[in-house]
Amino acid sequence: MQLLETLQNLDEAIFHFVNHAGSSVVLDGLMTVLTVMGISFVMATFAVLLWMRGRKDTAIDYLVLIALVSILAEAVKIVTNRDRPIDTLPDVNTISILGLTSASGPSFPSGHAARAFAVAALLTFGRGPRRYGVGFVLAAGIALSRIYLGLHWPSDVLFGALLGVIGALLLRSYARPDSSYGRARTNLIRFLVRPSISMRSKVTSGCRKSSRFAVHAFVQDMNCSVMTNFHDIGRSPMQPLYRAFCIGCMK
Repeated sequence: MQLLETLQNLDEAIFHFVNHAGSSVVLDGLMTVLTVMGISFVMATFAVLLWMRGRKDTAIDYLVLIALVSILAEAVKIVTNRDRPIDTLPDVNTISILGLTSASGPSFPSGHAARAFAVAALLTFGRGPRRYGVGFVLAAGIALSRIYLGLHWPSDVLFGALLGVIGALLLRSYARPDSSYGRARTNLIRFLVRPSISMRSKVTSGCRKSSRFAVHAFVQDMNCSVMTNFHDIGRSPMQPLYRAFCIGCMK
């Protein structure tokens, strides 16, 4: 009992130190940006960049990990049902910007910290010391922002960070290509990529068949060649423009 009280006092002391560290437009803005980056749907959008850079396996793992860690964090919150500092202490500094820096429900653990450290672990483990610094410093910033904004206790973000790293390690251990998960991931990627390959083949075939006039054929071949190259490097969001340019040669 004495130990728990000591830990609670330490938790509160660290919280006050960070939450009352000072206020400025720059610092408030930075912490707001960091905490927004930790929102699940905001983090999920970065998977698009991984996909477009050809890291399709990592993009799938990234989304699965965010969902897994978020669910685990919410499950622990329901069990612990811990009050947030803003609901417990009378002198908490808060910032309210379009509801982006507010929170409700139980406090322990921090879902933001769990997701941030999970992603940092997934993207940096095995990729060299320099990569460790960038990923984990950003994750620490996201976790710190939750305390600065008065939304979590330090122990919330600490356990959240631990949960995220453990989640990333578990996924990494089960993500081998020959595992059930690895095979399912490969099949999903094939399913998602197949429409793009089909469209490319259709347009290329259409370009070869349509050439009534030499000048028109030359222009059509140039258009389709350029847009096909765009498609080859994985820029599938360009498909509408791709089809518009090549519509003439598909007739």
